[in-house]
Amino acid sequence: MTREDVRHTGFLCLLPTVLFSDVLFFGAGFFHRDLFPYHYPMKRALRAVIESGDFPFWNPFISAGQPMAANPAYEVFYPPQWLILLGDFRFGFVLHIVAHVYLALLGTYFLLRALDVRASVSLFGAVSFGSSGFLLGSMTTLPTFFVWSWAPLVGWALVRLLRQPSPRRFAVAALLAATQMLVGEPISLLQVWALVGCAALLTADRLRSLALCAGLFVATFAIAAVQVVPAIDHAHDSARARGFPYAQVVDYSMPLIRPLEMVIPRLFAMLDIRKNLVWDARAFSHETPYLLSVYVGVGIVILALAGIFAGTRGRFMLIAVSSGSYLLAIGGKTPLYRWLYELGIARSLRYPEKFAASAIFAALLFGALVGERLMAGDERVRRAVRWCAVGAVLTCAAVLLLWQFPAQSTRLIPVARSYWLLGLLLTASWAALGFLGKHAESRAWKLGALLVLLGDVVMLAREVSPSLPGDFFTPPPVARSLDPRPDAYAVFNRGDWRPLDEKLMATRALPHWWAVRNSLQPMTAPAWGFRSVLERDFDETALLPTHDLLDLMMRVGNGGAARWAEPFMLRSNARYLLDYRPVEQDRAALAGDPLESLPVSITDFGASGRYTFAAALIEAHTDAELQRAFVTTQATVVPFAPFALASARVTATRETSSTATLDVESSGQAFLVAAVTRHKYWRATIDGRDAPLLPANVAYQGLVVPAGRHRIELRYRNPLVVWGGVFSLLALLSACAVAVWPRRARTPDQRDATRLS
Repeated sequence: MTREDVRHTGFLCLLPTVLFSDVLFFGAGFFHRDLFPYHYPMKRALRAVIESGDFPFWNPFISAGQPMAANPAYEVFYPPQWLILLGDFRFGFVLHIVAHVYLALLGTYFLLRALDVRASVSLFGAVSFGSSGFLLGSMTTLPTFFVWSWAPLVGWALVRLLRQPSPRRFAVAALLAATQMLVGEPISLLQVWALVGCAALLTADRLRSLALCAGLFVATFAIAAVQVVPAIDHAHDSARARGFPYAQVVDYSMPLIRPLEMVIPRLFAMLDIRKNLVWDARAFSHETPYLLSVYVGVGIVILALAGIFAGTRGRFMLIAVSSGSYLLAIGGKTPLYRWLYELGIARSLRYPEKFAASAIFAALLFGALVGERLMAGDERVRRAVRWCAVGAVLTCAAVLLLWQFPAQSTRLIPVARSYWLLGLLLTASWAALGFLGKHAESRAWKLGALLVLLGDVVMLAREVSPSLPGDFFTPPPVARSLDPRPDAYAVFNRGDWRPLDEKLMATRALPHWWAVRNSLQPMTAPAWGFRSVLERDFDETALLPTHDLLDLMMRVGNGGAARWAEPFMLRSNARYLLDYRPVEQDRAALAGDPLESLPVSITDFGASGRYTFAAALIEAHTDAELQRAFVTTQATVVPFAPFALASARVTATRETSSTATLDVESSGQAFLVAAVTRHKYWRATIDGRDAPLLPANVAYQGLVVPAGRHRIELRYRNPLVVWGGVFSLLALLSACAVAVWPRRARTPDQRDATRLS
């Protein structure tokens, strides 16, 4: 590394430290979209299981228990995830997020340097990507954010491998790509590996490069097998095995005109979510996009377009990638996605807008390569940059003057126009720099470009990654009102099943995110150490028996039953029923104190126990039989012929996250019911002898217990995690051995023998 490289990497490390100083040093935390109601409690549950000394096979906190290690949403085997174990949980949570910003910034810089881009242009590209609205906006959906944060570093290893293949470079590339694959986000990984194939096609020896990439994928899969193999198995046991309805698959399709946002960052809204200023939400199916932003800076876009018009090598690949990315991202707006759905390819690939990421990343790399040509004095590129800059200015001006707003947003028109005017000024600044391109080597030009870049990209960064003060991440009043033995019972939030307008009415005196926190909305209960049951399946990864039970509960509720929730609570060991109450009863909210607001009522039904003996059995198979059995009786519902039950009781219980040891006494044949979600990897023994587990109450399980005193042990172990772990460990040790094995010195001719042309 040169001194210039050291200065630039130091700057790239300083940038996120300053940008996120509030969450790193002053107790604030990220909260928006999926972060607080989904990722925060999931990772809190993972930390709780690890701190208890258990291996995280099973998550006992959500939906009466669900697989943990096999579900890639928990990212159990993803090394950067382990940062959540440092310090208090809020700090560990924000640290493992911000760490990926450092990773993206430095990875992009090293990737561009490996592509022979000079240090100043590499800095420009790194800031454009690592601080972009696209990357930081994807932070709200962590798996997408993690995959694309790793993409530059994986690209760096791939470039080095394709230029000069060696066992060591192959091993390093496999290790980095496997770390990325452990995230398990399928659409993002699919795009990354498609870009890997495109990179191979751009080399002089395409067949050799494609063979290297194929081998790299096999090695990557082998190292990541501990996560990938159980995840495939888990998908077959979860709701995803049944596929999604087409309407759900094409949900969050990208608006046709959204690429304009790459020139006008606030085309649809001001992205500071806390201010909630949206002036053209009509463009999105949920009045919000999946990717909060697709912006990586006008400068990179101008360079990429200029490279196409100037005939820069790689332009046809960029056009192909961008076209394919766009057609997939707009989802249901063309017949393509319907065809893929009918062929069975896209039945479980939701949210097409994710496919926009590959075009954004490809445009960034191509734009940086064009920037190198500009700095090198390529006159053809300079002319193209000037014309494309003028085109960008005219586009901004046209939108500013001609854009039509919906009537209901009239009051926001002045706000929108002020931000669009700011975008026009920034674009004009890039145009001015383009016309001064002949001075690009001067220190004044570089400083001006850096300042414009910081104003252009970094100013948007915190709009898409807002934070809330530390008080938000303390237990809410509802959590303090519950029994402080959270492992003895579960909580059911009936309010979350109410229509959206009712929820909004009940919490209208609170800012939205304080309402989510203070009402203990699923899945936030594990954030404070509580177990919850019968919540919606947020990410469609719950086991099929859980879905069957939720579907039955919805049918009972929609059928008009007055007490539709109680029969399901009884069978799920739910002690507390939470429901929204009239906002007039919430004095703290009316006084403007969100910290102490209590927007829900709490009804204590008393827990029936997680492990109980059935008083009676009732057989039910059809939907009508199940509804009648749940609503009209308190008997345990089973799919087999009932038998006479003797009296029995549980005398002692000892639990871990994935085991239970019960001492029981029975006067005769009895049926023990465990309000724990059944799955094929649960095993039971009675006095050390295997005993079959049987379905009970649709989602749960039980076993027949003979007369006498017995010790019953329930244990959950996923053998695919174990065997996948052994396979991954062997592959990992092999790759590490190759990576650190001493290499022979090479001559200058050997080092430069194979280059990307």
